[in-house]
Amino acid sequence: MLTKRQKEILDFIKSYSKKKGYSPSFEEIRKQLKLASVSTVHFHISKLKEGGYLGKIENKARAISITQEQLLVQIPLLGSIAAGKPIEAIQEYETIAIPKNLLAKSGEHFALQVKGNSMIQEGIFDGDNIIIRKQNNAEDGDTIVALINQNEVTLKKIYKVRGGFKLQPANPSLQALVVKQLIVQGKVVSVMRSYVGRKALNQTLNLLTFNNELKQLIVKTQEEIRHKFKPNKEFEIWQRTENKPDQDKFCLETGYTFLNEILLLWVCKDKKLLSFEVIQNRQQLKSLKQEAQQIYSHIFANNIFDWYEPSDFLLQEITNSFNKYDFTPIDRDILGKLYEQFITQEERKKLGQFFLRFFKKLGLDLISALDYNRRNH
Repeated sequence: MLTKRQKEILDFIKSYSKKKGYSPSFEEIRKQLKLASVSTVHFHISKLKEGGYLGKIENKARAISITQEQLLVQIPLLGSIAAGKPIEAIQEYETIAIPKNLLAKSGEHFALQVKGNSMIQEGIFDGDNIIIRKQNNAEDGDTIVALINQNEVTLKKIYKVRGGFKLQPANPSLQALVVKQLIVQGKVVSVMRSYVGRKALNQTLNLLTFNNELKQLIVKTQEEIRHKFKPNKEFEIWQRTENKPDQDKFCLETGYTFLNEILLLWVCKDKKLLSFEVIQNRQQLKSLKQEAQQIYSHIFANNIFDWYEPSDFLLQEITNSFNKYDFTPIDRDILGKLYEQFITQEERKKLGQFFLRFFKKLGLDLISALDYNRRNH
C-alpha cells in the first residue's frame, strides 16, 4: 500500500521515463517534488523497491527500473480477520492494488487486514494486509485462514492431530486451538505492511495510548532482564560507580538504556535517517545500532548495559507496538507530557532522579534528532 509521497515519486518516474526513455536521477526527483534531500528520495525509492513497484537499484544515478504496468493488480479486500481470538469475517467488498509478484503463480486471491498479534513471530503484525490464495487444503505448518464453528474465521498455522486439527499461533504467550472440524479458506502467500493511519505522538490521546503500551513493554523487558541476569563484569564495573549498588537497579537501568536506544532507532527511521520496517532479531538490532552510531555516537557506543540481548519475540512485540505511531513530531514538550503521564510521584520518590535523568537524556537526544534532520535534510 503506497503512501501519498511514494505514489507521487512513482508517478513522476513513470512519466519521466516514458517521455525521455530513461529514468530520472535522484536529484531530479528531489527537485521535482521539492524534497529536502537526496537521502529522502533514496528512502522512498527503497520502499518502492521492497514493495515490488520498482526494480533493483544499483549505485548509479539513473539505474531505476520500472516494473511493467500489468504487474500491479487489483484483488478483493474482504475486511478484517483475527490473528488472535476468532471473530466473524467482515465482508467489505473493496479492492486493493498490489504488485503481482506478491501473488502465487496460480489461483484466485484476496486480501484481509489483520487484527491482533498472535502471528508476530511470522512477521505478521496488527494492521498488516495479508494476501491469501483461495484453496481448501493445506499442509502441516502452512499459515491459513480457517473457518471454525460455522461462522468464525481465524488466522493460524495448521497441524493435523489425532481426532482433528491444531491451530497454532506464532506467539508463545497464546495457546493453540484444537478443533475437530474446520474449513480451509485459503493459504497466506505474502504480507503487505501498512503505515497509513499511524498515530502522531504530538496528539495527547495518542500519547496516552502509547504510554500504556510502553508501560507494558517496560514490564516485559524488566521481567526478561531479571530472568537473564547473572553477575557479570559489567555489573561489577557498575557497582563501583554507585553509592548504593543494587541488582534490581542495575536491571532497571539496563532496561531503560535498551528502550532509550529502541525509541531513538524509531525516531531515526521516521525522520528518514535510518531505513527499516521491523526489527526481527538480535543480529538486525546490532546492525541498526552500528548504523545509528554515525548519528548518535555517544548513545550507541558500547556500554556496560550491552550485556543484555533481548529475545526475538520481544523485538517483534516492540515492532508491532511502535509501528502504530509516527515519531516524526517528537519534541521536548511531548517528552515532558510522556514523563508526567508515565512516571507517578510515588515512583519518582522511590527511584530518586533516575527516571528524570533518563527522560531528560531522551528528550535532549530527540531534540538533537530534530536539529540533525534540519541541518542535513
